[in-house]
Amino acid sequence: MLSIVPVNDIPKGLDCDISSQESLDYLAFLGCQLIQLAMDNKYALGVAAVQCGIPLKAFVARSQSPYCIEEKLYGIGQHLDTYSMYVNCEYSRLNSDKNVDSIEGCLSLPGKTYKVKRYPTIHLRGKLIGPSIETGEIIAMEVDMAVDNPYDSIVIQHEIQHQQGLLISDVGELYIRSL
Repeated sequence: MLSIVPVNDIPKGLDCDISSQESLDYLAFLGCQLIQLAMDNKYALGVAAVQCGIPLKAFVARSQSPYCIEEKLYGIGQHLDTYSMYVNCEYSRLNSDKNVDSIEGCLSLPGKTYKVKRYPTIHLRGKLIGPSIETGEIIAMEVDMAVDNPYDSIVIQHEIQHQQGLLISDVGELYIRSL
């Protein structure tokens, strides 16, 4: 069972090997473990492998979009609150919309919240790990698309920044809610 490592033990993410069926099967297994960890923490919207001390550019994120990424890409019908497994991803600002203030927590910084400036929409490139519709075999599907739901965009930016060695404490300011 995976657990969150102390902040000082979080490594930077390295590219995931997706060249063999064995490596894809491992990533699918890792994705299941990350999803379980996220589900065990009811406020978690995503978890990056690096948060568990695993130096890979891999994360899971929960989608709130009525049309989640798998459905947009491949016509797979999914429900809200579906987790997806991403590897080797990067993002860029999609358009010139004004940044939004996001109040975020993090499993690596329990009990603290930060106000972070985020892009409301992003262009996402990388791979989505999951089963083939035809064979059930684990495959890496190309992701090169707009993420135009601000909720999903913020979660993905947060998780990718973990892989870059950044926490919300590095990119935001401590947020104390006044009563």
